[in-house]
Amino acid sequence: MRLIVQRVGVLAGVALIAVLVALALVHHFGSKSASTKRTVTAVPAPGTSWNEVRAGILSLTDPGKKTDCGVAIRVTTFGVAHPSLPCGTRIFIAYGNVRVLTQVIARGPYVPGRELDLTPALAVKLNISGATEVRWRFAR
Repeated sequence: MRLIVQRVGVLAGVALIAVLVALALVHHFGSKSASTKRTVTAVPAPGTSWNEVRAGILSLTDPGKKTDCGVAIRVTTFGVAHPSLPCGTRIFIAYGNVRVLTQVIARGPYVPGRELDLTPALAVKLNISGATEVRWRFAR
């Protein structure tokens, strides 16, 4: 009987240590991941309405380098950088009377106040030379 009581005591001690270690790990890794979470931009539902946003132009500091979406951006590449739309999402971009079908090819922009970055070729097609308001909507 005494042997059973000792085993139960040892098992209870091991269980208590396991619970304390688990709580410590959750506290350590839980607080770490909370501080590194990215902010996600709200995206309107697909529809026929246009969304007006501030857009800039991607700089080609390293032409040919692949983006997070796996696309090599060159001087002739059409596309946009968006912080939360999935890579490959097809959208229309409009400026003035020009409307172009394009897709998300990169993450970004990383400039406060902008919701899109256009590739230089797309900016030329839209006749945009700097940060400005553009319209966009999902392609059907």
